[in-house]
Amino acid sequence: MRPPIHSTESETGPIRAHPSQFMSKDSPNTHRLYDDETCTRRQMRDVIIVDSSDPVGPPEGLFQKPFYESLARALRPGGVACTQAESIWLHLPIIKEVVSICSGIFTGSVNYAWTSVPTYLSGVIGFMLCSTEGPTKVNFKKPVNPIEGIVTGEAAKSRPMKYYNSEVHEAAFILPQFAKSFLQDSLST
Repeated sequence: MRPPIHSTESETGPIRAHPSQFMSKDSPNTHRLYDDETCTRRQMRDVIIVDSSDPVGPPEGLFQKPFYESLARALRPGGVACTQAESIWLHLPIIKEVVSICSGIFTGSVNYAWTSVPTYLSGVIGFMLCSTEGPTKVNFKKPVNPIEGIVTGEAAKSRPMKYYNSEVHEAAFILPQFAKSFLQDSLST
């Protein structure tokens, strides 16, 4: 049996209004926690995903060293954190600072990935992917379980992937030369 999935949400309005758009209600394996205090409990996590606002005003702290240190402390060995990390077209100095911070904190892998989001200001948004040291080294660039082998048969016919595939995943880590040159000293290979 798969281990349970615990989702801790601090911004609960959208999730309560549209629960079917987030995690499956049908899975007995999924538990949603809506209490903001659960974010500060000292429970070790396998994965932490932070979809934050831009680093202006109060969310600025979500792009600073103490925040990333708290993420690393909250992860089990081999755990993974993924945070919003701005656009290479607009915020390269911020990205370099975050990559530098994360490289000094996370003992496993540190990578930056990006994807197209037409509704975002520059059409591109980035992600910091970091891991703690664990039994095996995390390689964010290669899917461990390629989606093509997971979504098969009736599931593939009823809910086909319209965008994501293993090649798109791998391509998310390929940076344009200007960004690669600017960030290369801090990223995991």
